[in-house]
Order: sequence, then structure tokens, then C-alpha cells
Amino acid sequence: MSEHAAPSQRAAGSESRFAQVGGLRLHYLEWGRPEAPPIVLLHGGGQSAHTWQRVAGRLQRRYRLIAPVARGHSDHPESRLGPEDLWAAAARVPCSALVVHGSESDILSRDAGQRLAGVLPHGRYVSVAGSGHSVQGDNPHSLSEAIEQFLAEIGY
Repeated sequence: MSEHAAPSQRAAGSESRFAQVGGLRLHYLEWGRPEAPPIVLLHGGGQSAHTWQRVAGRLQRRYRLIAPVARGHSDHPESRLGPEDLWAAAARVPCSALVVHGSESDILSRDAGQRLAGVLPHGRYVSVAGSGHSVQGDNPHSLSEAIEQFLAEIGY
């Protein structure tokens, strides 16, 4: 993987970077120290990597945060992926993953969030009270706590 920063595109302390992976050019935002333990933060549909800004303030003290711009979403130039592609990709995720659901979301249902956590080989589901689909913006404090609890439970 080769990577480079695009310093002209900064978002609340983040670095905008690009990586070449398997012939694909991937865009991501990064917060924190490069030597800190890494965490990958994935955004939901209709959102972008920038939605993690409010959570990054707390988590970047302990972790290196990497928020890819998901293919087929927001400012990514690739065409949109179909649902079958996303479910198949989820089944191949090799690391522990926390699926976050805003308790008041009218976009992602509780059942879909739980199904996704079940498809992930090492998935876990959490519902964050007082938030809709944009959990990062609606309740960043409770989301940060849920992430830190999850990381402690998996020994990270």
C-alpha cells in the first residue's frame, strides 16, 4: 500500500490521504499519531468520512483513526455498490467490528444492524440512545464511550 497526504484538504485536525491498494486508489481521513494503535471508522450511507470529526477529538488521544471514504458513497468517484456486494464484503471482514445503530434512525433498522453484526465474522451490535442515523453528530459522547467499551472488551 502506498499513501500520501493531501495537506490542502484538512478537516478538523485530520489529514486527507490516498492509498493505492490492489489497483484501487482509496481516499481516507486520518487523525492521531501514526504510531498509536489504529482503528478504522466506516461511515454509513449518505454520509462521508468527515462525519467522524466530532468523535475523533476524543479518540485520537489514544488511537490512530482511519476513516475511509466508502466506495459508492459521498465524494467517492466509483459507482454505487449494490446491497449484495456489501453483504458479501461484510462476511469477509477479518477483524473485530462494532456495528453502531442510532436508536431513533429511520434509515438503518435495528434488525438490519443486528443482521450486519451477525454476518461479520467478529461483529458486535450496539444501539446508541438519543441519536438518529448520524450517530457521530447526534450523540458523539455516547458513541465515543461505546467505541471505547468495545475496544476494552476485545482487549485493544
